[in-house]
Amino acid sequence: MGLAGIELAFLVKDISEKTKDYYVNNIYSINQNSILFKLHHPEKPDLFLVVSSIGMWFTGIKIDALEDNKLVKRLRDDLLRLKLVKIEQIDVERIAYLTFSGFDKEFVLICEFFGDGNILLCNRDMKVLALLHSIQVRHRELHVGSTYTQPPQKGLNIFDINSENFAELKTISTSIAKWFGRTFGLPTKYAEEILQKANVNFDLPGNSVTDENVVSIVNTAKTLVADITSGNHTPSIVKTGDGLDVYPIPVMIPNSEQEQVPSFMEGL
Repeated sequence: MGLAGIELAFLVKDISEKTKDYYVNNIYSINQNSILFKLHHPEKPDLFLVVSSIGMWFTGIKIDALEDNKLVKRLRDDLLRLKLVKIEQIDVERIAYLTFSGFDKEFVLICEFFGDGNILLCNRDMKVLALLHSIQVRHRELHVGSTYTQPPQKGLNIFDINSENFAELKTISTSIAKWFGRTFGLPTKYAEEILQKANVNFDLPGNSVTDENVVSIVNTAKTLVADITSGNHTPSIVKTGDGLDVYPIPVMIPNSEQEQVPSFMEGL
């Protein structure tokens, strides 16, 4: 299971609304890639927020530690008693910034939910103070003391999809499913779901896609994105030969077992 950018957009909105005026009461290890924040409000129930290399979500209970997490001590030193003042997503990327502020201090916890995932603590100038995984690749370098840089942006923004985005198709023979997912940075599960609901064959070559197909794909994509990001959900856990996944909306997946859950957050 991998978190999609459109799913993260909903989570950022939902968590932001529910954590308004909460501050960090404690921070616990779950495992080497996951951390549990206990958030407190003077007039509301405590919240437990899981921040992991694969996503973030609320849980109703304090989860016992399975492994130590090397970030916890540093996070406690810097973030305890600070308010969680802002959560934001970077475009449609699978990156979230959680900003903590108070006592003339400000820190940004950056969560990258792609590849192996990463969690980084930065100061207000985006200097890396601690992180799960150091990175040294062609386009970016992340280590303690470096300035945080985002990965190069790939593809088009699915939030702004329009028919003009499909002009390239007339000149290529790549299948529409492969092109669509790659061009808009969509996981296969959503690229294929949109095409299936738009009645477009996954294997249709790009240069065989009609104007009517494009209109159907664009309209279907806009509806799916709006439903996911706005919280218009009918969530379910879906079991296939590849394992378990959670979807916020009804999906048309052959040879799958589906179990409805009360909320997308609970499914996560």
